[in-house]
Amino acid sequence: MLAFSQKEQWDEMIELDQQRKPLIAALFPVDEDGQTEVIRGLLQTLLELNKQLETVSLKARDDVRTQLQGLNKQRKVTSAYQSS
Repeated sequence: MLAFSQKEQWDEMIELDQQRKPLIAALFPVDEDGQTEVIRGLLQTLLELNKQLETVSLKARDDVRTQLQGLNKQRKVTSAYQSS
């Protein structure tokens, strides 16, 4: 997911996220069968990757916001020019 988000391949990232949700849900509740530490480690790794994914996603969101603001400004300028 992180690799797809870094390449701005959002559709692929969303598809993987949909596949990931049931896998994460299957981890709970954690049985006391000696797998607790393994699951804890996996969840820690998942949290770290999610932080990276969030950083990339927030940057992309901000980039889109900036582009939209530029387009709106251009639209207003064009409209003002055409009306004069």
